[in-house]
Amino acid sequence: MSHKRSGLLRGLIIGLIAALLTAAAYGTWLFYRGQLPYDVRWLGGGIVLPAAGAFAVGLVIALAHWAARARSLFLPFTAALYALAAMVLGWIGGHTAFNTIGIGFPVETIDTFLDILKQTASMTASLFLASPDHWRDLTIAAGTALLLTLLRVLRLRRRARLDQGAAAEKPPADQEADYRAPFEPLQAAKPATAPPNLFSPPDRGEA
Repeated sequence: MSHKRSGLLRGLIIGLIAALLTAAAYGTWLFYRGQLPYDVRWLGGGIVLPAAGAFAVGLVIALAHWAARARSLFLPFTAALYALAAMVLGWIGGHTAFNTIGIGFPVETIDTFLDILKQTASMTASLFLASPDHWRDLTIAAGTALLLTLLRVLRLRRRARLDQGAAAEKPPADQEADYRAPFEPLQAAKPATAPPNLFSPPDRGEA
């Protein structure tokens, strides 16, 4: 199956755009999450809110791939990768904004911003290696995107097989009986002639 027919390229492009937008939204949510009430932030021991955010990331990525209507089995795995990338980029962006705007740290030059960005990325990597909570959120986001996209792809592939089977069973147009094009006048049937009698004497006529 070609990329054009399976919609793989279209799905990759739409997924990339969705991942970038979702990363920005997730980073913004992380930036303002600290302003929520204490009971909301620590609901379920502090597990419910991060898990809900991770599920939302995976859901948005999956819905974007649903809109692409692609039938490639490679697409669910790229959806999972896009969800992981959106989570990590959103985490870095949100905490970079908090370490600058949130605490009122002056960013006078681009070099200062890049230094803060590098420190935040290094801190993010250390947190992911040290805490299993972040791996849980990554698993939720990637698993949601993969499973929902896979269900959509399998459904589209099944529908395509049914359409191909129905098209194969339909008889060609030239084999249809008594076919008449629209507005074509009805042709009168030719009169049937009786078969010749082989036992009758030939008509010789008058001499």
